Amino acid sequence: MAKKQDKKKGKRANGEGILRERNDGRWEARITTGRDLVTGKPIQKSFFGKSQAEAKKKRDDYLVSVATGTYVEPDRKKFGEWLNRYLTVFIKPKTKPASYANYVDLANNHINPVLGNIPLQKLDTDTIQDFYNKKAESGRLNYSYVRELPKEREVTFVSRKGSKLETTIKWLQEFLAKGPKDKQEIELEAKAKDIPLTTLRTAKERLGIISCKKQSKKNGKGGLSPRIIHMMHQIISGALKQAVKQKLILFNPADATTRPSLKYKEMTPLSTDEVNRYLDAARNDRLYPAFLLELTSGLRRGELLAPTWDCLDFTNETLTIKRTLARVRLVDKGTSELQFNEPKTEAGKRTIPLMPEVVQELKAHKARQAQEKLILGQGYKDNNLIFATPTGTPIEPRNFHRKHTEILQKAELRHIRLHDLRHTFASILLQEGENPENLRDLLGHSKTSTTMDLYCHSTMEGKKKAVSRLAGIIKA
Repeated sequence: MAKKQDKKKGKRANGEGILRERNDGRWEARITTGRDLVTGKPIQKSFFGKSQAEAKKKRDDYLVSVATGTYVEPDRKKFGEWLNRYLTVFIKPKTKPASYANYVDLANNHINPVLGNIPLQKLDTDTIQDFYNKKAESGRLNYSYVRELPKEREVTFVSRKGSKLETTIKWLQEFLAKGPKDKQEIELEAKAKDIPLTTLRTAKERLGIISCKKQSKKNGKGGLSPRIIHMMHQIISGALKQAVKQKLILFNPADATTRPSLKYKEMTPLSTDEVNRYLDAARNDRLYPAFLLELTSGLRRGELLAPTWDCLDFTNETLTIKRTLARVRLVDKGTSELQFNEPKTEAGKRTIPLMPEVVQELKAHKARQAQEKLILGQGYKDNNLIFATPTGTPIEPRNFHRKHTEILQKAELRHIRLHDLRHTFASILLQEGENPENLRDLLGHSKTSTTMDLYCHSTMEGKKKAVSRLAGIIKA
């Protein structure tokens, strides 16, 4: 009877598995965690320790974590490996090529060089926070430009002999022959020689500098902007959040970090007097109707260059925005190309009214474009674009911005971005008391708050006008 009781006492409990001492002196606790769906064989998991108690504790901790849903299978995967997979598998299919290229750049140039070799399961909040802090303090990268094209490449001069462009090209060839130079070095040297920025850019294009390779320098001066750090956090946190969903890690360590506050760049819209000076300087330009349309509609650059003539309704004096034009870098191919894409949001697809004066200018522009077609004949590549090059091809957005810079210089106005013409349109209408909701729809915003936050600009003229309204109310 006693023997039977001893046998019963020594029987293992359900789920306890095997607990034994191995030949190498270590203890092993082995349990069955399930069965293989294909073979039907049991799946076993072992826990080792220097003592019986240690192996048993590891087994028990595992069973508790499984029961409470906090168990994560050990994985040696590096964070950089996981981040690259996250961008390729989860982000690329749902993101526009331009945005995806930016994410890949941030991952390759900033995130992976610092965090990439850390095991995914060992990446902690302190490490990520330290990464953000250092990038905010001194994370900027400088670049050396190295030409891919051979030095003996012949440059064909389409400008007259001895022109500013020709001399700039020859100077640039000699300057680069001394060794790699970063963008700032080139521009500072050009400025010292009184070379206009537009001439320098054209010379760089002729020499193939635009399509060159970039070699990053580790010791850049200055920190990254809060916006860039927030973008990197979006990438890092998104990858870790996906890892939590797939039970690769228990929690997202980036959730507990802090980032610098976002600071919106101060906008510099033109005054009404400056707008008229700008238009006067552009009046004789082939693309004058485009700049007039920009200042009277507030379109984004890509929206302005993309519409075709069928989007323009001369009868009802409206323009329908269906797509945008942008130069997009193709990460997989290492090249870039002009692409037409749909607007980012549904609000971006809209129909806007046009001023009668703008419609008349567009009619005249269409007639001039018809003459260009007749002159070139079969050499004209008709894409039915409202604004195109003299040969009918889409206008390079970068070149359109350069034309804007030339107009500013001709009008002797301070330098502003082309996008600031959009701010100018919005600011003038708001100062005139326009309903913010109407302005939101004209600009293609999803929320009125976005319109007010980004495009409502205070001016001294507006402030005086606001204070003057008290004159009939308060009696001093």
